[in-house]
Amino acid sequence: MVPLDLNHRQRRAWPLIQKQGRISRSDYQEIFDNKLPPRTALYDLLDLVARGFLRKVGKGPATQYELDNRAESSKEA
Repeated sequence: MVPLDLNHRQRRAWPLIQKQGRISRSDYQEIFDNKLPPRTALYDLLDLVARGFLRKVGKGPATQYELDNRAESSKEA
């Protein structure tokens, strides 16, 4: 189930994030045929982190955004 309070890009990416359990900034951009600026992708992902849907793992180009346990619990409900 896609949370309704996400922006249109986040809603489009959410099913893939749930399926894979994680996503990188570049993977997020690829969902939009690489037409999404890196900064916009980063803002969207950091917003998901701030809301508790994802957690940031790693630094720099290797950074991944993984499903937070709270998001996984809501997925099962």
